[in-house]
Amino acid sequence: MNIYIISTMIFLIGVSIIKDPLPHENIFGVAITGDVSNIKWELGISFMILGIVFAYSEYKKKKQPQYSKCPTCKETYFYKDLKDGKCPTCKIDTVDIDKFYDKKGER
Repeated sequence: MNIYIISTMIFLIGVSIIKDPLPHENIFGVAITGDVSNIKWELGISFMILGIVFAYSEYKKKKQPQYSKCPTCKETYFYKDLKDGKCPTCKIDTVDIDKFYDKKGER
């Protein structure tokens, strides 16, 4: 399931806790939640922040390139294995492999 859908659901749970913290009953008359009136703000905001953190972490993960290439030594690396996106040999910033080949005209 998409992390954005899950994070949105978690965020909306937080909003619903703040909006209506009293217990509800299902069709059988059994309470399905407890009364959280005294901690509704803390609990609701915690869920909302958790939803935002999940969405942001997924956004950050997609923003980074998967493979990176050093323009000087021409070595290819997994971006996640690099420290701050720098080549371990040359100590310069690496570039996304797609951008490297587009710039060089080698594709």
